[in-house]
Amino acid sequence: MEPHHRQANRPFVERALEDPDTYRARAATRLDVASSGLAALAAGERLLEEIKNKPGLTGFFERAAEAPLSEGGVDEQPERSRDTPADDPGAEEARPEGQPAAEGEASEGEQHAPEVPGRDARRAVRRATCAGREEADGVASAMAGWGLAPADLARVPLGERLELLKLLSGERMAHLLEMVGRMRNMARKSARNAVRERTDEIHSVQTSGDVFRLLPSELAALASEVPERRLEAEARLIEGHSLSWELKAHEKEKRGPVVAMIDSSGSMEGHPMEWAAAVALGVVDLAAGRGGLSKRASALLHFNERIISEVRFAPGERDPRKLLCVATVGASGGTAYEPALERALEIAAESFYEGADLLLITDERCRLGDPFLRKFLGEKQRRRMRLFSVVIGARSSGELERYSDGVWTLGDLAGGYPDDVAAKLFGSL
Repeated sequence: MEPHHRQANRPFVERALEDPDTYRARAATRLDVASSGLAALAAGERLLEEIKNKPGLTGFFERAAEAPLSEGGVDEQPERSRDTPADDPGAEEARPEGQPAAEGEASEGEQHAPEVPGRDARRAVRRATCAGREEADGVASAMAGWGLAPADLARVPLGERLELLKLLSGERMAHLLEMVGRMRNMARKSARNAVRERTDEIHSVQTSGDVFRLLPSELAALASEVPERRLEAEARLIEGHSLSWELKAHEKEKRGPVVAMIDSSGSMEGHPMEWAAAVALGVVDLAAGRGGLSKRASALLHFNERIISEVRFAPGERDPRKLLCVATVGASGGTAYEPALERALEIAAESFYEGADLLLITDERCRLGDPFLRKFLGEKQRRRMRLFSVVIGARSSGELERYSDGVWTLGDLAGGYPDDVAAKLFGSL
């Protein structure tokens, strides 16, 4: 940076560092290089805009470019000789008549850099730091909505990381982000409920020293008013011989992948596509093992008359580039189920484990041919797969019931009913 620019910028930087919004932005972006960089860029861009729109600030920078340079900042006075006191009356007399002032002792009119317009500068800095703090909060909200943590972006190059965060937190994604966050929370709630149900199953009675699993008779003995009975119960508890419930949890069974197939034909354009993408991303979050379930591989297929997009996720993977790819697929063309179901069978066959779960979200505008249907049902039974279907915007014609283990119908996406359907779907997975 040129020295004149550095000196002119310094008072604005100092004011920005002291502003409370800067401290708030720092708290929101701590240990996150990309979010911190975006907040700093937003503050710098807003400050530059304010400077260009304020004649007083523009004039200050023009005058600063013509002012003589000093060793310190623009607000610093030229440093006096350490051997000459500041109030020494003989300092001027010591210089021979006609001899020019020494370097750093310019005339009074040249010593001072241009004065910063106080009110305009404060307002500009205030608006800039506010923009930086808003950017930091927006990025933090977006990452939480997408279910991302700074560690999920660690392997992405910094420049690409900044672009990804701009896109994921931009206005274009705002409505989808809200839906994704809601679906992700429902998916995790369904996972927690499933884990809780599995760990609370009573298997038999055993002896232990666990207070939380004591039989009612043991609890009554511990609360007895008869000292002898209470002491005996306490002794059994200390020794680990109290009668207790034996809880047996279902062992986590390794299962095949989760494959979500999203109808991306022209009839799905708009809100149906957004809802379908949000549900699919909620399925990805569920398959990633969030909430205590075992981790599973997952795949998202967008299709019309062919496969438009295929995005694969390894167990536990949360790649923001892949999430963005899923969120930006458009709707066009006609509809054919065979390519998507065929590809879903191939993905399931790649896994060492059976029990793959398939999800089809569509507006049901086509039918399967009988030869392919027989092949699909045979493979589905052989590999113990399940297929769940969601019909958007119309009543089911009965086509999907022929080969689905569960079918839900959505007539109105604007109400609260779609969330109920999503919750049932996540609970089934």
